[in-house]
Amino acid sequence: MKFASKLDAQTFLSEIKAFDKINSVDKDFVPSLDEMKSFIKVRSPLVKKLKNYRKSANQKANWRNNRTKMMKGIKAFHKSTTGKRFHKRLGRFLATRITRKKTNEEINIYESLLLKQSFLKALNSAKQHMLVELEYFHQLQEQVELEEMIVDYALPYFTMIEKKIITGEELSDNETIFLFDITDESCIIQKLAELTEQEFAQMEKMWKAITIELESKKIAKNDVTYYPTLIEGIKKKLGRE
Repeated sequence: MKFASKLDAQTFLSEIKAFDKINSVDKDFVPSLDEMKSFIKVRSPLVKKLKNYRKSANQKANWRNNRTKMMKGIKAFHKSTTGKRFHKRLGRFLATRITRKKTNEEINIYESLLLKQSFLKALNSAKQHMLVELEYFHQLQEQVELEEMIVDYALPYFTMIEKKIITGEELSDNETIFLFDITDESCIIQKLAELTEQEFAQMEKMWKAITIELESKKIAKNDVTYYPTLIEGIKKKLGRE
């Protein structure tokens, strides 16, 4: 168990009623085996009860509807050096999906073994960070949401996407949407500009014009049709339909 702040460490101790140690800990506190056993004993039934309640109330965490809340846990990753590499690699991956024509020849050009390895490394770095995030202490509600996002949604998607990248199979709309959600928008625009030999500002203007049009049609980012419509709009403007 790791702690992002002194308050998290103190909250952990309060949950197991170890009040005598609260004033002496900081974020580097390392719980003993007995303390971890006590925490699991207290927390596990609460997590199970809350998950069951959410399922019965049809409120199970869903990436499209809870994107902002779910992404909060991996913000630190996005700012790291590894995170920046991830965005650049996935930005290129998504840009090739927009700019290429669906022919075997072009797939071979854009998705050589070397590029596939780069994309797979990017996915793996994001996946590993999500797993590391589960090692940290979280408030009960946040823990449930994080577990649902990572275990029930993200990890299965990563597995399927990795498999399809290796085999060259097309991604589904939901898989593409997932990648767009976790990749920095400016990196996608930058790679689109590079692949189409346009200025970044010009590509960004095109991108924003389409998003404004989507907003005028009341198609929000959490709408399942948002990214597919955005992609088709860019393809049309680039003449890549």
